[in-house]
Amino acid sequence: MISISIPGVPPSSNHAYTNIPGKVIKTGKGLMKVPGGRVLSEEGQKYKKETISYIVRRYPKEMKFFQPDTPYAVYIRLYFPEIQNKGWPKKAENRYKTLDASNRVKLLEDALKDAGGIDDSQHMFVFVEKRQGPEKTEVFAWNLDKEATPFDDFMQLRVGSV
Repeated sequence: MISISIPGVPPSSNHAYTNIPGKVIKTGKGLMKVPGGRVLSEEGQKYKKETISYIVRRYPKEMKFFQPDTPYAVYIRLYFPEIQNKGWPKKAENRYKTLDASNRVKLLEDALKDAGGIDDSQHMFVFVEKRQGPEKTEVFAWNLDKEATPFDDFMQLRVGSV
């Protein structure tokens, strides 16, 4: 197993990516349609660049853990300064703030890929947890071909089993 800790948390997908509309441009051969797409926003680019740099500098040994064509279990723990709404239950409608942990995972996985060569297609199990505390991200990974994980019993569960 490896364990790394990264300052901050990834931005949500709503902030990390932006949609570029398609357009029609005039060329020497006439009009040409240029497709749009989804690209990293400035915030997403900044997070990814800083996170890759941090991981490569701080965790070179841990990044050598990852090998091609190897299955991994990944546990991501995101810490936020406040996860509960102040004033709940009397003044706030919901107990917890709308801090969606799951839509922050893709950008982190992409940064891990660029820093250590692990493609998220190798993630057989991803568990995401949010906790209250100083803002940071912790990542734990297990090589499923070589080691047991704390989640082995859970991963054996099947839908419909009692």
